[in-house]
Amino acid sequence: MLAWLKKLPKPVAIWSVSDAWATRLLEGCRRLELLVPEDVAVLGTTNDSLICEAISPPLSSIELHSRQIGYLAARRLSLKMKRKPVPEEIELVPPIGVIARLSTDTVAFPDPEIVKVLRLIRDNALTGISVDRIAKETNLSRSTLQRHFRNLVGRTIENEIMRHRIDRAKRLLRETTLSLSKIAQKTGFSNTDYFIQAFRRETGTTPNRLRKSG
Repeated sequence: MLAWLKKLPKPVAIWSVSDAWATRLLEGCRRLELLVPEDVAVLGTTNDSLICEAISPPLSSIELHSRQIGYLAARRLSLKMKRKPVPEEIELVPPIGVIARLSTDTVAFPDPEIVKVLRLIRDNALTGISVDRIAKETNLSRSTLQRHFRNLVGRTIENEIMRHRIDRAKRLLRETTLSLSKIAQKTGFSNTDYFIQAFRRETGTTPNRLRKSG
C-alpha cells in the first residue's frame, strides 16, 4: 500500500470501503509524510464515530442507513421463518450521506477567492454569516463575487449557506432528540417557523417526517 500511495499522482482523493481501511490509508500517509487532505483526501464508509473522531486528522465517512438495512434484513428473515417466498431482487439502501471531517477538508477550485469564500461559508454558515460580510473578506465587489461564485460553483452564495444549514439540521434530526426550536437555533435560523419552511423548501419534506424516517 505504501508503494501504491507513493506512486499516485498528487493531489488525489481515495474512498475506502470501510473506516478501518481508511485509517490504514491515513497511517500510510503519515509514514510517507503526505499531507491529509492537501496531498491525499481520504473518505471512509460506515461513519463509526469511535474510529472517525479518534484518529488524526478526523476521518470523513459515508454514513450508511443501518436502521433501514436492519429492517429489510429482519423482514426477509421473517418471511423465511414463516416459509413464505422471499423476493429475489436485491434491495438497495441509499446512504444517509457524507459526514465531512478534516480528512477531506479541502476545496478544489482554481480561484483562491472562491476557495476562501467556500471556507468562510463552511466555518460560519451556522452563525448567520451574510453575503455582505463575505464580500468584505474578498477583493471583489458583491455583484462580481456573486456572479463569479455562481459561474464556478453552480449555485448562489445564499444557496451554499442554506445547504450547510440544512445538512447540519438533518444530522441533528437523525442523531439527537433536540426540539425543533433548539435545532433552528443551532443551525442559524432566526425562528422555528422559518426553519420548518426552509427545510421543506430545500428537502421536500418536514423536519418531523425526516426524524421519523430514521
